[in-house]
Parts: sequence; structure tokens; C-alpha cells
Amino acid sequence: MTEFAVDKTVVVRILDEEYPLAVNDDAPRLSKIADIVDTRMREIAGSSRSQARDKIAILTALSFASELLKKTDLYGKD
Repeated sequence: MTEFAVDKTVVVRILDEEYPLAVNDDAPRLSKIADIVDTRMREIAGSSRSQARDKIAILTALSFASELLKKTDLYGKD
């Protein structure tokens, strides 16, 4: 089993819910990532018929995966 040294915990807020996350060294980066996820989830929640958090989270994950795949295809990497 892999073990990670945790320097501190950062609490991020996504869709008005707080999540304490362990972070090794780059808390500002983790906060920025959480802000990006929060923004995307709010966009999807605003345009979705469903307001269930789990469905919004899945749609958000699919959206990010689609963007990643497009960029991977664009640069020819697997």
C-alpha cells in the first residue's frame, strides 16, 4: 500500500458543501481546482433538469473527461 505524507488539510467548498482534503504542498492549487469544479458543477446544475448532486457530479466528470480527450486527440497522445 502506498502511503502519502500529509502536511495539512484544506477545506474547499463545492456546491455549498464543504470538503476537507489532505494536501501535501500546494494548497492554493487545490483551492483553484476546487473553484473550477464548483464553477462547472454550477453551470451544469443551471442547465440540467436534474438537481441531484450525484447526477450533476457525473455530468461534470463526463464534461471534464470529454475536454481531456479532445486535448489528448489534438496533441496525438494516449
